Amino acid sequence: MDEEPPYQLSLSAMPTSDLHSREQVLRVVREVLRRHGCRAANIHVALVDDQHIADLNERFLQHEGATDVLSFDLSEGRGGEVEGEIVISLDTALREARRRGHDPAVELALYAAHGALHLLGLDDGTEEEARLMHARADDALEACGLARIAPKEGEDREESGASGPERARGDSVLGGVGAGRLA
Repeated sequence: MDEEPPYQLSLSAMPTSDLHSREQVLRVVREVLRRHGCRAANIHVALVDDQHIADLNERFLQHEGATDVLSFDLSEGRGGEVEGEIVISLDTALREARRRGHDPAVELALYAAHGALHLLGLDDGTEEEARLMHARADDALEACGLARIAPKEGEDREESGASGPERARGDSVLGGVGAGRLA
């Protein structure tokens, strides 16, 4: 029997998110880590509103407005352990799920998978990279018994106000979580 890798996952959320959504988010992050052979991880996920994520997006990436998910890599010098923070906009998830006609909890799980993939070093700067990341996120959702909902080629997420998932480097944004310095 294989031993489960030592993953320390935590989540903070606004009161409007339900327990089921929270559990799904962490389950999907764990699945992404497992599928990519991650040996150890310490990841905190924060579910926030559009205003909070817009502030972080401007502060760390100099991008104006809200986005769906930001990943902050805190792993530098950690000897292979993935350490980071994933910040997800609940407002954007609700808006996108409504627009695309599916469960908001699954949209949250999609953003969590995407953020975890960024922490593992994947990027979505080109169409090919984005397609690969969407497929890997969908694979993790499916492995957790959820629908495959990653945006398909040519599907526009800009209409909703989301500028797309991003990965950032800088100081810890969630206070008290991680090492306080991003890789």
